[in-house]
Amino acid sequence: MTRRHAVILALAVTTACAGTAGSSSSASPASDRPAGRVAFQPRCTTPDDSTGISISGTFAARPEPLYAAGSATLRDLGYAVLENAPPRELITAPSYVWPAGTETEGWHGTEHPGIEIFLYTRPAGDSTQVTIGARALCLVRGPGETSPSSNVGNNLETVTMLKAMNAFLARLQRTS
Repeated sequence: MTRRHAVILALAVTTACAGTAGSSSSASPASDRPAGRVAFQPRCTTPDDSTGISISGTFAARPEPLYAAGSATLRDLGYAVLENAPPRELITAPSYVWPAGTETEGWHGTEHPGIEIFLYTRPAGDSTQVTIGARALCLVRGPGETSPSSNVGNNLETVTMLKAMNAFLARLQRTS
């Protein structure tokens, strides 16, 4: 990564426990699904009310090219944009596919909580703060659990967020 692109990579990993209590989530209609990424998922019986986890970095660049690189990175990872709040915010459509390399790991069972990724770019003086985060949609049972908990969702959020930020940084390195 060049000095031009990365001034400070602030590992501001934040987990918050506020959000949309009482909301429920269901499967996306076929028109919202990225090809090969979203499988049918029954209605969420136990919504996960946390706001997820995020990581931020400050880059010596304007917000627009960093936003473009971030959204292209998420598309390359197989996510489709569900909401785009101009000028520089997006949320992906829910995915019900385990991140590559984690499909058979022991921290999850067959139930998938659903995951969405969010991307924000904000001016920070002469630089830009880029935030990438992930949020599990449902509480599901993990291995050996008899009732839904946040364990699988928290692990999925962390893995997804780190994979997205690593892919974003790799894209910046390739283009510098």
